[in-house]
Amino acid sequence: MGTIAVWEHKGRKYFLMEKEEKGPEEGEYLTTNEFIKKIASFDEKIMESLEKGSVVYDPYGIVNSLKEGIRKNLFLSTYKTIIARLAVIILEVEGIEKLKEDILINLYQAATDALQAIIIKKKGVIKVPKEIPNFVKKNLPEFYEDAVFYEKILQTIKKYEIERKMPPGEVLDELIYMASEIFEDALRV
Repeated sequence: MGTIAVWEHKGRKYFLMEKEEKGPEEGEYLTTNEFIKKIASFDEKIMESLEKGSVVYDPYGIVNSLKEGIRKNLFLSTYKTIIARLAVIILEVEGIEKLKEDILINLYQAATDALQAIIIKKKGVIKVPKEIPNFVKKNLPEFYEDAVFYEKILQTIKKYEIERKMPPGEVLDELIYMASEIFEDALRV
């Protein structure tokens, strides 16, 4: 996630990105700050690529808005509009990232609580989270799959803590499924 817009000109792709990162495709990757600076300085290459290039991906209408503004010589008002639109997009993306972080934390807590409940009901002991998977695998083989799911949740959280990059939505969907399976098993005990 992080791609805000993509356009192509003279066989070269331009990527407007939320943060500084390179994707798998060949092309020019610009952060929102770099993009604004290039527009503010009327960078010829960028301006021409916007005016004459073709839009590949533009869900927020940024590239199309710039193309129209350049075409009508309304660039200054379009520039202000783009800055305002980029500010809103950045805030929305930050909100989405915070929501994903909250989901990840809640998944971890729900899965931990559910497995703790299983362990307490079956064995009458409490384990620290990092010991739960091995304990369940060794002592409660009927819940082996839950232990594997829990390990996957822990690995994802550990990866997030190290990289400080949220997993994509598909991974969160998978983790939600895993946590719900653990929770359903806890309810059956």
